[in-house]
Amino acid sequence: FLPAATVTWEFLPNHQFRAAFSKTINRPSLRELTTSPFLDPDRAEFVEGNPFLKVAELTNYDARWEWYMDNGDYFSLGGFYKEIQNPIEQTFKFVGADEQRRTFINAQKADLFGIEAEVEFGIPLSDWIPALGTRDFFVRGNGAYINSDVTINPSDIGILTDTTRRLQGQSEWL
Repeated sequence: FLPAATVTWEFLPNHQFRAAFSKTINRPSLRELTTSPFLDPDRAEFVEGNPFLKVAELTNYDARWEWYMDNGDYFSLGGFYKEIQNPIEQTFKFVGADEQRRTFINAQKADLFGIEAEVEFGIPLSDWIPALGTRDFFVRGNGAYINSDVTINPSDIGILTDTTRRLQGQSEWL
């Protein structure tokens, strides 16, 4: 059961506040599950999956102010929080006495929160070059700051050095 709900309130003309809640899942990929070693072409090293990985469960909260202007221009500013149970993380395991191989584990939990801004505005080119007719030039931008923490079960730490750190692959600025 994956519930979702969104509430939108237009508190001024062309201004609205939107709040959302949802639950989602992230299933492990076949590569993350397979026990057969495969060559990672980016790192030129062997990786082995973990058939005991669990599905990651996400709880998402989002709030956003949106301002819609003339000609389809808009600006939005939002905040979000995500709680993840069983996030999938890479680690290393020993294969033999002196070889390590990348593999995957379920961390205990992860938390993400951040803010996001988005803008789009158009410039009618016909104001400067009438021969272009109704063509527009537009600029669109999106940026986010994201803070994340992942907690790894001490029994799964393996050769990792800490039970808490930033979520793997999550940029702080996007």
